[in-house]
Amino acid sequence: MHQVTHAIDALGPLIDCEAGVTVEFETARRAEKKLIPKRLAHLKALIDTGADSVAIDTDLVIKLGLPLRSAKKSQTIDGERYRFKCEVCLVLLFGNEKLSVEVPAYCVDNLTRDCEFDLILGRNVLSVLELVYDGPANTFTLRHR
Repeated sequence: MHQVTHAIDALGPLIDCEAGVTVEFETARRAEKKLIPKRLAHLKALIDTGADSVAIDTDLVIKLGLPLRSAKKSQTIDGERYRFKCEVCLVLLFGNEKLSVEVPAYCVDNLTRDCEFDLILGRNVLSVLELVYDGPANTFTLRHR
């Protein structure tokens, strides 16, 4: 079973990851003989058990060339906004091992402007992975269910 244990950062549980297009999108692009965007590496993801789904900065979505699907109205500190949904393939790095998870994500403008992470992993990722906190050791373990 793939798993990784990390110290909990002052921000919370952070994990290294890569982000790219889904297999379905990549297959469609190959069939159309179109360029397939490179996966973005060296990203930091914050695991947020209070978030419903993955949140990814709009600038990353544009760099990845991810197609935007539907819009969802959400309430923020700045008032109501529309969030655009996309499908993203996240590759979580477990030391030398990699675990690929394809999940819906919502684009968020300026998500990473004042942060030390690039995206937020919500409960849709945690439905596939198990998160175990060890408070006394100040660590967390993430493993595939």
